[in-house]
Amino acid sequence: MYSLGEGIMKLDIKTLITIITFAATMGGFYYTTQLRLDHLEENIAGIEKKIKHIKKTKAPRKKAKIK
Repeated sequence: MYSLGEGIMKLDIKTLITIITFAATMGGFYYTTQLRLDHLEENIAGIEKKIKHIKKTKAPRKKAKIK
C-alpha cells in the first residue's frame, strides 16, 4: 500500500485515487448539506414572519354568552 523510503512516504496510485475520491465525496456531501440547511433556514425565517403577521392582524375572539 505505502512504504517509507528515505523519509518520504510513497503512495500507490490506487491508494492515492481512493483518498482523493473519498475527500471529493466528503467535500460534496458537506457542500450540498450546507446548501440544503441554508435553504431550510430561509424557509423557516419566512414562515416565522408570516406567523407573526397573522398573530398581529388576527383580532381576539369574543366569548359567547351562554344563557
